[in-house]
Order: sequence, then structure tokens, then C-alpha cells
Amino acid sequence: MHPSRFWRYWFLLPLYPYSQRPTLLREVIPDRIWVCDQPQGIFYAVVPIRMTIVALAGGAC
Repeated sequence: MHPSRFWRYWFLLPLYPYSQRPTLLREVIPDRIWVCDQPQGIFYAVVPIRMTIVALAGGAC
């Protein structure tokens, strides 16, 4: 398992999906806009978290 997907403190703070944190990356507009989705929650109350990445005119993100 990739280290960025592992939540080693799940037994102290039981964030769903417990010992894993899968992040889904999608490209909405090629080379312009991307979104990352990750499920987060405590016990069985799960909320999807989304981050949007936009490439600026100068090429920075």
C-alpha cells in the first residue's frame, strides 16, 4: 500500500475508510482542470471531500 493512502492513527481517531485513504483523481478539462475526491467520515457517517485544481494562464497550478 502506498504511504499516502495509509492512515496510521485510525485506532485513535476512526476516520473512515479506517486504515486506507483512497483518492480518486479525474481530469475534467484536459490540461486545465482536475478534481480529487476522497471519502472521509467517522464510523458510518461518510462525507465525500473534493478538491479542485485549476491550471492558471502562466502555467502554475
